[in-house]
Amino acid sequence: MRFERMRRMGAWCLAALGSAGLVVLALAGCSLNDGGNALEIDPSSVQVSAAEVTNVVFTATNGVPPYTWSLINYNWGTLVSSGTVATFTTVAVNGQNSIQVKDSEGNLARAFIVGIQ
Repeated sequence: MRFERMRRMGAWCLAALGSAGLVVLALAGCSLNDGGNALEIDPSSVQVSAAEVTNVVFTATNGVPPYTWSLINYNWGTLVSSGTVATFTTVAVNGQNSIQVKDSEGNLARAFIVGIQ
């Protein structure tokens, strides 16, 4: 079971998510969609060639600046960020990595990078 924190009209909400979908909402008036204003990264996933170096540009939307960008595995390449945009430069690696952004309110979003041959 995974727990998600959501923001709705200035109050924090907690939802437990299981394989069957939403299991519990801790507070009334909270929803998973919250009007479509959740912090997001675009693109949310990307495939890159494991045989060559690739630059991928990610953009944060619907969050509250400033943003902090990070990689789960820095052995995969480098990350240069400025505000809502981060550029990830890959090295030739097979497998999966992810990039994460955190806004000033502590909301997190993650995008996935898959190296394929």
